[in-house]
Amino acid sequence: MAIPFTVQIRTLLFNSTTFTNCGLKNNVDLYPPPPHSEHWDSEANNWNWTTFFNYGSMIKDCLVDYPGITFFGENSEELRFLSMYVQSVGIPFIIENDNKVKKFATENEIDFADRFEILKEAFANKIVNPWITEESLNEWKQKDYPKTFEDYKKFIKKSNEEVLKLYSDKPSIMGMAIANPEKMVKYFYVPGKSSYYGGEGFVITNKKDNKYNDEAFDLITYFIDNTLPFLHNANSYITPFEDTENLNCKQTTENLAECNNYIDTAKSDVYYFINKSNEYVIIKAKHVSTTVTGGNAKLIIDDTDFLKEYYPSEGNVKQIEFTCGSQQNYQKKIITYYNNRIDLPIFSNNAMTTLTIKSTNDYFNSNSNKDVSLCSVANEMLKIARPIQYPLNGFNKMDEIEKYELVAILFNNFYNVHKDKKDATLKDNLEEFKTLVDYYILPNCDEFRTNVSYGSCQASSLTKQVIYSDCIPNENTHTTVLCSYIPYNNIISILSFIVIGFSFITGLVCLFLMIKYRKSKNLSAFGMDFSIILLFATFILTVSIFFWLGEISQEKCLLRIWFQTLGLTNIVGSILLKEERISSIFIGRDVQKIFTPKMKDIYIKLGILNLIQIGLLLFWSFYKRDIKYMSEKEYNNNIDIPIEYCDIFSSRLVAVMFLFIFCMIIYTLLISIKIRNIPKEFNEVIHLLFIDYIYMYI
Repeated sequence: MAIPFTVQIRTLLFNSTTFTNCGLKNNVDLYPPPPHSEHWDSEANNWNWTTFFNYGSMIKDCLVDYPGITFFGENSEELRFLSMYVQSVGIPFIIENDNKVKKFATENEIDFADRFEILKEAFANKIVNPWITEESLNEWKQKDYPKTFEDYKKFIKKSNEEVLKLYSDKPSIMGMAIANPEKMVKYFYVPGKSSYYGGEGFVITNKKDNKYNDEAFDLITYFIDNTLPFLHNANSYITPFEDTENLNCKQTTENLAECNNYIDTAKSDVYYFINKSNEYVIIKAKHVSTTVTGGNAKLIIDDTDFLKEYYPSEGNVKQIEFTCGSQQNYQKKIITYYNNRIDLPIFSNNAMTTLTIKSTNDYFNSNSNKDVSLCSVANEMLKIARPIQYPLNGFNKMDEIEKYELVAILFNNFYNVHKDKKDATLKDNLEEFKTLVDYYILPNCDEFRTNVSYGSCQASSLTKQVIYSDCIPNENTHTTVLCSYIPYNNIISILSFIVIGFSFITGLVCLFLMIKYRKSKNLSAFGMDFSIILLFATFILTVSIFFWLGEISQEKCLLRIWFQTLGLTNIVGSILLKEERISSIFIGRDVQKIFTPKMKDIYIKLGILNLIQIGLLLFWSFYKRDIKYMSEKEYNNNIDIPIEYCDIFSSRLVAVMFLFIFCMIIYTLLISIKIRNIPKEFNEVIHLLFIDYIYMYI
C-alpha cells in the first residue's frame, strides 16, 4: 500500500535586480512575470514559453557571460521541465493506443517538431546553463555515438547547489529558474498552461515474515497527523490530503456567492481526482451559469461510469445536476466550493462522504490586486498542475524514464552537437528520444499479446522481418516468418521466367513451322486449325504462371483464375472437339466430314465453352471482390502473425468452373477409348490420351 506524503509542483523565480538593470541597459521592457505586473492582465500579453525564452535570451545578451535561465538536472528535473513544456504546447507526454499500450506523444512518426523549435533554440543558443559535468560531457564527445540501447550511458549531473554557484560564491539565480517552491523565497507563475504535479510517499509491503506491520502503520499515522509538524514541515504550501492543508496556507471556507462565481467564470470542463487506488481519474462536467438558471449555478456530470460508482442509488441515470450551496446535501445534490476545489456529496462504502474534484485548467481573469505570497502562487499553480502522464490515470513505468535519464539525452543533443550527429535535424532528435522512451516503457512481447507488421520478403531466404510496434522483442521472440509469396528476384521466379520465355519462343517457332508446312500430310491430318487453337491455349495457360509469382495483389488473384481457366478450357476443348470429329467420321460413318469438314461448327462449340466459362468468371469476379485475406497464425500464444494469401479456391463458383473442365476431360477420355480401334494411320488416340492424362494431373 502506498501513502502519499509530499506534494511537488513547479513555480518560477527570477532576479528582479537583473530585470530592472537589463531593461535600463538595453532600453527594453522586461516586465516582472505574473502576478507581479499588471502588464499581463491584457489578453494581448501572454506569459507563455515563447515569452519566457525571449526574456531568457535578452537577459543572456545583457549579462554576456551568464545564462538567462538557470536549469537544473539533478533528480530527473529535466523530465519535469519537459513534461510541463509538452503539455503547455498541446502534446501529451504519454499516449495510450487501442491496445492499451503506452508510448511517447504519438503512435506514428513525429509530426510536431515545429513546436519544439523554441525549446531547441534556447538550449542551442546556450540561454540555459550547462548542467552536465565536463568530465561526463567530454567522455560522450570522444566516444562514437551510441548505436544500440545498451550503448547509451547516463550523464553525471551537476548538483543543484553546484548549478546555483556556477557564477558566484553564493547560491544565486542570475535570471530566471523553474523550481519547487520553498518558504524562504518568492515565486511566480510558470509560463504556459501547465505546471508539474508530483510528490513522494511511503510504501507498506505485506510480507508474511514481516514482524513490524503494525508499527509501520503507526509510523504512517504519525507522519500524516494534522496536529503534528511532520506533514506541514515537509510541504511548504499544501499536503497530499484534501482535508489537511498546510498550516501556513490555511484558508477560510468560500461562501455561496464564490461558488456561483467560480462556475460562472470557469474556462475548463475537465476535472480530476485521486481514487482509492491512488489513480488519477479524469471526468468532464458541464457548467450552467446563474444567468441561465436564474438562481444558483449548476454543475452537470454525465460520466456514466462515475455515476454508477459514486451514485449507485440513483439507478441508471445518464446525468446528475448539482447546485451550488453553502452546505453539502446528497439527497438535494448540493455542492460547495472550498479553496479552489468543488466538494461533491457521494455515497461510498454504504456511507455519505465527500469527493473533492479539481479543475485542470483554471486561470486568473486578472493579476491586479492579487495576493503574491507563496501560498497564493502555489495554489494558482496547483490549478494547472498536472502529473507527467496526464491525461492517463496512472503509469507505473515512468520510473524507467527517470532511471535511464532519457530526457537528458534529448536536451544534451539540443545543447551539444556530437561529431557523429552533425547533420541531425530536430525531428531526428525527437525520433531518437521517442524510440528510447518507447523501448523502456513498452511491454515485453512474451508477456503481451500484440498485432505485428512485417517488412519486405527477402529473396534469398523467403522470410520477412517481423516488426513489433506495441512490445519489445527478446531472444525468445520470433523475428522472421516465411513469406506468403515468391518474390521476382528469387531463383524460383527467375527459373520460371526462363521456362516461360523458352515456352513462348518454342511456341512461336512451332507457329512459324505450322504456317510454313501447313500443306504437309501430317499437319493436314491433325488439323491446322486445331494446332493453332491448341498452341494459343497453351500460351494463355503459360501466362497464368506469371500471376503466381511476386507480391500478392487483388488483380493478380483474379488473373490467376482467369488465365488458368481459359487456358485449360481451350486446351481440353480443342482436344475434345478433335476427338469428337474423328469419332463422327470413323464411328458415325459421316464420310462427308472427311472431304468438307465444317470448322465453323467447331468454332461455335469452342466459343460456347468459352462463353460459359467467361460468364462464370465475370460473375465470380464481381461477387468475390475481396479475395485478399489475412489469416492469423499464433506464436507463443501471444503474437498474431498475419499471413497474406489469395482465397480463391474456397469459392463454389471456382469449383464449378474446374468441375466443368474436369467433366470435359472425362468426356474426352471416353471418346478416346471409343475410337481406339480406328485405322492406325488415323489413330491419334495414344497422343490425345497422353495429353488428357497430363491435364487431368494439372
